[in-house]
Amino acid sequence: MGLKDSSPPEFVKIDHESYNVRVVTKEGASYYESYHNEQLRDFFTLEHHLRQQELPSKIPTGFEDFHIAFDREAERKNLSGVSFAQINYDGVEPSSILWTPGSRSPTVQEVLGVGADLRSRSEKLGIRAMTEEEDVVLRQMAIRQMGEMLRMDRYKRKAFNEREDRRQQKGVRLPDAYSRHTTGTKAKPRRRHCSSSSPPP
Repeated sequence: MGLKDSSPPEFVKIDHESYNVRVVTKEGASYYESYHNEQLRDFFTLEHHLRQQELPSKIPTGFEDFHIAFDREAERKNLSGVSFAQINYDGVEPSSILWTPGSRSPTVQEVLGVGADLRSRSEKLGIRAMTEEEDVVLRQMAIRQMGEMLRMDRYKRKAFNEREDRRQQKGVRLPDAYSRHTTGTKAKPRRRHCSSSSPPP
């Protein structure tokens, strides 16, 4: 009977939008760093570019801890033939790329577990994300619509004030059209008409 692996997990799902990644210090202590799905997607995107020998000038923070955590996970699970490309540094500047010969990039499920899905909520629901250009156009339309509403309101108020001035000049005062309060008048009692053939009371 084999011994049960008591090492803490390298990747822990927090919720549908984030994961914890285990980081091990040089002294052997470990802690978890939280990453949003979009950050994890950036790691997989970077891996794809590295395999194409494309070395970006800016490396997403946490990528090295991420691929080292997977190396530990792959060793624990005896995974072979899969690995992340690694970046060599000249001081603090990335200088070259290397990976295990004959290996391929790991999938999201191989790294984070079966059922892992790094798509955003809108992507899962099939909602297309709005582009920056579309957002600008909608904002401009909203501003124009608001300006038109304000212009129409000023026009209506000006027309009302002009009518009110004319009424006051004629000595006629009507209720304010913009007020919700109305002035009620007491109804006069209706006069009963008696038929001439009816006997007097």
